[in-house]
Amino acid sequence: MKILKSKILLAHPGTQHSHQLASQLHLKGLLFEFHTGIAFGEDHWLYSLLRKIPGPFFNLLSKRFVPLIPDKFIKRKLWLELLTLLFIKSKFNSELILNIRNSIFQKIISSKSLKGSDAIIGFDTSSHILIKRAQKLRIPFILDVSIAHPIEKKHIYQDLIKRYPEWGFNVAIKNEKSLNREQFEMDHADFLVVASSFTYKTYIKHGINANKIIVNPYGVDCNYFTANIPKPIKDKINFVFVGLVDVRKGIPLLLNAWRKINKDHATLTLIGPIDDTTKEKIKQSDLEIKIKNKISLIELSQILPSFDVMVFPSFFEGFGLVVLEAMACGLPVITTNATCGSDVISNHIDGILINNNIEEELIESMSYFINNSDQIYKMGKLARKKAEDFNWNTYGERWNQSLREILSNFK
Repeated sequence: MKILKSKILLAHPGTQHSHQLASQLHLKGLLFEFHTGIAFGEDHWLYSLLRKIPGPFFNLLSKRFVPLIPDKFIKRKLWLELLTLLFIKSKFNSELILNIRNSIFQKIISSKSLKGSDAIIGFDTSSHILIKRAQKLRIPFILDVSIAHPIEKKHIYQDLIKRYPEWGFNVAIKNEKSLNREQFEMDHADFLVVASSFTYKTYIKHGINANKIIVNPYGVDCNYFTANIPKPIKDKINFVFVGLVDVRKGIPLLLNAWRKINKDHATLTLIGPIDDTTKEKIKQSDLEIKIKNKISLIELSQILPSFDVMVFPSFFEGFGLVVLEAMACGLPVITTNATCGSDVISNHIDGILINNNIEEELIESMSYFINNSDQIYKMGKLARKKAEDFNWNTYGERWNQSLREILSNFK
C-alpha cells in the first residue's frame, strides 16, 4: 500500500532509529529528503569501499550507513555533526552542545526543502524550531518521541537520587529551559508517535491529548540478529546487560541483586558505554562482574548469541530496542514494566517481567534461570519467534497507514 504523491521530509541530527524509519519511508515510496548529521546511502563511495574491507573502521561507521537508501535522498550536515562530536569528546557540557547542535540543525534545513514536502517528521529535543516553521507553511508535523515523558523522567531521576544517593554523580536532570522546549514540541506537534505502551501512559499522565498519540513499536532485523538454537545446558548461566551503564538503566538495582545471587552457577557481563567513575565504583564493589565498553552494532550481533539470558532492569525507557535484539538472538529477557517489556514479552513464556525497582523480583527471576536452566532454551526459542513478529517492515507499514490517515484528514 502506498500513499500516492506524498513526500515526507524526515529530520534527525543524530542516529537512533531514524535510519530505519528513513529506509521504510523510502521503500514505501514516501521519502522526499532525509536531513541528518552524518549518514551515507547505499551507493555512496565510502560505503561501497568500506563494505569491501570490513574491520574496525567499518564497524565504527556502521551506524552511519543507510544501505536501503540511495545517497541522493540524504542531506548531510557533516560539519555540524563533526564539530558536535569534537566538542563532546573535549569534555564540554554535552547537554549544552547537543542543544546548540539541535537548534542549528533545524535552522539550516532550507525553506525550499520544507515547502517541497507534504509532511515533516522530526524527533524530540530537535523539533521546536521546525514545528514553528511547519506551522507557518501549514504543513503537518509529526513528532517521533524516542523516550517517555521528560517530566516523568525528572521525577524518576529525583527518586533515584534519594534511593541511591551514592550514585548521584551518575544522574543528570535536565534544566527547565530544556524541559520547556520539549513541552513546546509535545503541545504544538500535530501528532506524536511513541514506541511503547509505557511511553504512551506517561504522556497521557502528563496531559497530552490521547487523540494525537500513535503507538508504533520498533522492529528488529532477525537476519542481522540471529540465534544459536538449541543451546547446550551449561554449568554456569551467563547473564548479560546491554545499554548505557548508569542509574537509569537499573545498574544499582542489578548490583544489589547480583550480590545475593549464587555466583557459583552464574556470570554477569555488562556491555555498553561506561564512564570511569562508574567503572571504578563497580570494581570497588568486589563483585565478580565482567565489563565491556561500548561495542558496535555488528559486534553486538556477533556476541549476544553466546549469552544465555539478558537482564535489563531499566527504570525508564522509550522502548529499549536491545530487548528485541536479545530476543532475536534467542535470549529470554528479564526486564521491567518501564520498558517495551509489556508490549513484546509474554510473562514467564518468552521472558520475565518484573515491577520497577523491586529487588526481590529481580533476584527471584535470575535465580529461576539458574535453578531451571532447561527453561532457557525453551523460552529463548519462543523469544526468537516473538521477535520475528516485530520486524522493521511491519513498523514501516504502520507508519504508512498512519501517514495516510494524517494526510487525508489534515486541513
